[in-house]
Amino acid sequence: MLELKRLAAVFMISVLVISLFSGCSLPNKELALSFPMPDAPKSLDPQIASQKSERLFVRNCFEGLVTVDSDGNIIPGAAESYTVSDDSLVYTFKIREDARWYLTNTAREGLAQILPADFDTRVTAHDFVFAFRRAVQPQTACPDSELFLSIKNADKIFKGELDSSELGVEALSDYELRIILSHPERNFLINLTNPAFAPCNEVFFNACGGRYGLALKYIICNGPFILFRWNTGGSLRLDRNSVYKGERSAVPDIIRLYINADTASIAEKVHDGDYGAGIISSADAASLMSDKKLSLTERTDILWAFVFNSGREPFSFKDMRQAFVAATNISELSVPEHFKGHALSPAPESLTQGIKNPSLIAFDEEAARSRFKNAQSGAELTGFSVLCLKEHEEILKPQLQQWQKIFGINFSVSLLPLELSELKTRVEAGNYDVALYPVQTDSADIVSYLRGFSIERQDGIYCTEPSYRQAVEALATGRDGGFEEKAAELLQTLVDEAVLSPVFSQSRFLAINKSVRGIYFYPSIDDLYFISATNKKTKE
Repeated sequence: MLELKRLAAVFMISVLVISLFSGCSLPNKELALSFPMPDAPKSLDPQIASQKSERLFVRNCFEGLVTVDSDGNIIPGAAESYTVSDDSLVYTFKIREDARWYLTNTAREGLAQILPADFDTRVTAHDFVFAFRRAVQPQTACPDSELFLSIKNADKIFKGELDSSELGVEALSDYELRIILSHPERNFLINLTNPAFAPCNEVFFNACGGRYGLALKYIICNGPFILFRWNTGGSLRLDRNSVYKGERSAVPDIIRLYINADTASIAEKVHDGDYGAGIISSADAASLMSDKKLSLTERTDILWAFVFNSGREPFSFKDMRQAFVAATNISELSVPEHFKGHALSPAPESLTQGIKNPSLIAFDEEAARSRFKNAQSGAELTGFSVLCLKEHEEILKPQLQQWQKIFGINFSVSLLPLELSELKTRVEAGNYDVALYPVQTDSADIVSYLRGFSIERQDGIYCTEPSYRQAVEALATGRDGGFEEKAAELLQTLVDEAVLSPVFSQSRFLAINKSVRGIYFYPSIDDLYFISATNKKTKE
């Protein structure tokens, strides 16, 4: 049996620095940090958080059973320790007896007629049971539901074959939680740091009457920070949680999160010290490489790929998808300025270190026509549109002409250039046929990324090959060795099934004003932790 304090899983993580919002000390010596968010949060419910702003909030205002520190170790979170059975199937967590929910005055007063006067603010094992069961219920539509697949009965609950009460999670007492897995999961502790695994107080959730996470009075936090203000338009103010108990104490007094999707202005504000840091595009970073006021951290985590909607005809037919991939000469597509180059894998470069790139479907006009003919026996193609960014329209026009040349003029194909936000909205809703789309991941682990294609999704980007899910779950156990080889085989399956066709790789950068230290991110560059942030100017 292994104690958490004696064994920590180490994984890739970067420790970064961030400056004060104002660039100077406040009169009362409060440490206030600021950071831009790319979008306005819609819901701050951890089990359905999907937008970058929402996940940033959850990682700092909620705490799961375990969390991560600035050295890249799994450390105690709401659980002070845990044990694992010899067969790696049973995890038992000891919840901190002094862990508490922070019930704000806004929530107490706003729910005064519903919330019990003696509301129990203890964080207990029951809060995790309720949260996990919520996450696997199909009606919750948890965006990270695939991370629960290793827990006993999760798969059958997703399919509607069992009730969520049958999930392999049980409160043995108020402070002891047992999780039973259906198979060993090599990254189970890492999965537990995901926002979807945050606790949820059932009494408070029910008191919200279906509005949990939608306004200040419908939010309760157990992490190092609390939500102090949620302004119209989306900006958030987080304050240090005075009742938080954990391995560490929160250093900053205030975190201000502002909506700003203009990466050019973000770069300028970071340089001037108005923002301590910000995520900027590769184009904006190109002009800042020699700026001594900033440091830049690069992450090649965007894969631009042709995605085909497997959820509806005609691209629900593998032959049709394969036909169009074989009819695409990727090498002839001009790489957009400041992009890193043509992509070599169906996974972002940040996930594939040490993993052999698959063999992509080669450009072959005859093979394309043959597959197209086979597909037409099951589904007739009369026409479709290709969604893309406005700035990619000219790059793609020759490719559409090539498709019509190869397959003839018996169908129509058109480009529909959109802004990035609309492109993402259309694809996420499954409202498209084909798109040149930026595939990103919230994971630093290839297993989680591959697992995301193993279940039927609304966006239509999933693998219909029956053996794929089993192969992913076998990879997740990590018991049979040959991890890199097996991961490469699964990437090859995504290529062969034409789930997505890699086109370009793109980097993003975290621009950091050099006046502060202590902010770190995991697993993605968007997922910052503020708990240990300090500011050099505040100390002066």
